[in-house]
Amino acid sequence: MSLTSALSSVNTPTVLAVLAWLVMGKPLTIAAYSYWARRNAGSPRRVFRGAVVTAEQSRWEARSLVLVLTDASLLLVLITTDVLRLGPDTPGRILFTTCAVGLWAEVWFYFVHRWMHATDLGWWIHQHHHRSIAVQPLTAASFSFCEKFFVYTAAWQLFLAVMSRFVPVSIVGIALHYTFYFLTSPLAHSNIEPVPAAVAELPFNLGKILGSATGHALHHVRNDTNLGFQTTLLDRLFGTYATPTSDDRASFKGAQP
Repeated sequence: MSLTSALSSVNTPTVLAVLAWLVMGKPLTIAAYSYWARRNAGSPRRVFRGAVVTAEQSRWEARSLVLVLTDASLLLVLITTDVLRLGPDTPGRILFTTCAVGLWAEVWFYFVHRWMHATDLGWWIHQHHHRSIAVQPLTAASFSFCEKFFVYTAAWQLFLAVMSRFVPVSIVGIALHYTFYFLTSPLAHSNIEPVPAAVAELPFNLGKILGSATGHALHHVRNDTNLGFQTTLLDRLFGTYATPTSDDRASFKGAQP
């Protein structure tokens, strides 16, 4: 099936723009956050002040950027083979698609992430990401092929493909999900906490629902904590949520508590 015939019921230029965004979105947001992190290198908001990122670490993380091609490539295959069915981008369909894949990604990642830290096979898949103890925005791209493709790309898109057999999904909704991921993942790895402390004091723990740079930096030190994807909800529910202690903050060589 050709791309044109597969997209007969949707806006083809929109699909092509989304495919381009899936390739360029994460490198662009990583570049923006890297610039911001360098500008704030002396900020008191740095989570681990003594964390040192080596040139060698930056090189191996940068090599993983090629894996961003997996998202657009698989999505193109699924669309052109009619495995993933797209519908008109109505507000309701956009909202449904974004929320459904976001919820799936949160639940899927928590339990698979926990498995990857608890088993030899899982750790073999995941250990490349944890070569980076001191994190930076570029760490958000540092994965083995197996982890990037099976834990992220295929897990998200095959879920959407199955869902689309019952309710066609929105390409704009897919783009919104990826955009949220592109914006939050480099931030979580930035080692700089941009959220004011007062936000954590909002009623009903509203300020503590979303994950944070502080929480994920701690995960790279204590691997059995803060396993959630974009939120802390499942960590809190299953007892894996943690905040840094003074010992954690001193865990990097030369760190300043």
